[in-house]
Amino acid sequence: MPQWLYEYGRAAGSFALGCIACALLGAALLPPALGVQFLWQHHGPLWAVFSLPFAFGVWGVGYSLLVVAVKWLSFSRFKPGSYSFASVTVVRWAAISYLALVANELFMRWVIGMPFINWWYAALGARIGRRVTINTFVLSDWDMITIDDDVFVGGRATVIGHAGEMNKLKLAPVHIGKKCSIGQEAAIFPGVVMKDGSVVGANSVVPKFTEIGEGEIWGGVPAKFIKKRGE
Repeated sequence: MPQWLYEYGRAAGSFALGCIACALLGAALLPPALGVQFLWQHHGPLWAVFSLPFAFGVWGVGYSLLVVAVKWLSFSRFKPGSYSFASVTVVRWAAISYLALVANELFMRWVIGMPFINWWYAALGARIGRRVTINTFVLSDWDMITIDDDVFVGGRATVIGHAGEMNKLKLAPVHIGKKCSIGQEAAIFPGVVMKDGSVVGANSVVPKFTEIGEGEIWGGVPAKFIKKRGE
């Protein structure tokens, strides 16, 4: 593909995604805006001002639900594999990821640690167990992600199931077992398996396709075995 055509396609795609995101944001904004207007007209400006936090929540939830609807209506459930950057699969992956990124930046950052963010990721395709605490909005490639019961994910940690290599998008599952803990700002890359009770220390980077054994504690850049829990 000629370079100019590639660049033109990227620019056109970015513009189209921006328009779609703005349309969804506007659609989500309409109900709370009408609600605030109603309160202003019938109860005065004080009631309208006090309703703004609630209106923000309704807007954020509404946009999030629209992103989920777009993902499933566009049949954008992804499977592990290697895909050309020019493929339809990668275009759909990039579009859904972009729309979710907007939700993360504008709304999800304010609800980390709350049950809603678990529901959000589960609705997007992640398999999330019970009593899971997620203190980050940097979790992507949801169809690749499995988080079992009683897991703690620290603040600003990154959990992703993709890598871009040699003009291809590579998707691989990430499995975080029961009672695992991921430290603050740690990074978990595609293909990683954390077996039950394992720990990744803060600011650590776990390379692709690493398997962390049951009850093991890893840390560092790149992360390496430190000791077993209880030792």
